[in-house]
Amino acid sequence: MSANNIIKSISEEVKDKLYDSLEVCAYCKTPFKECDTIIPGKGIVVGEVDVVKYKNLFWHHGCIADYKKDKHL
Repeated sequence: MSANNIIKSISEEVKDKLYDSLEVCAYCKTPFKECDTIIPGKGIVVGEVDVVKYKNLFWHHGCIADYKKDKHL
C-alpha cells in the first residue's frame, strides 16, 4: 500500500487553521466545520472538526469511506 493511501491524523492546530480557512474537502468540496462524525469501526466523534490527510490532501474522514465505496462499485 502506498504511503499516500494511509489515513493520517493532523494536529489540532492544523484543524483550527482549516476551520478558519476557505479550504474544502478533496472529495465533497465542502468546508471543514465542527460536527458530530460517525467513523466506521471507531464510533461517534462529538463536536470536533472532521478532517484527516489522505492522498496528500485534506478530507472529511467519512468522505474517505464514500470514496472507497464509490471506487469499488
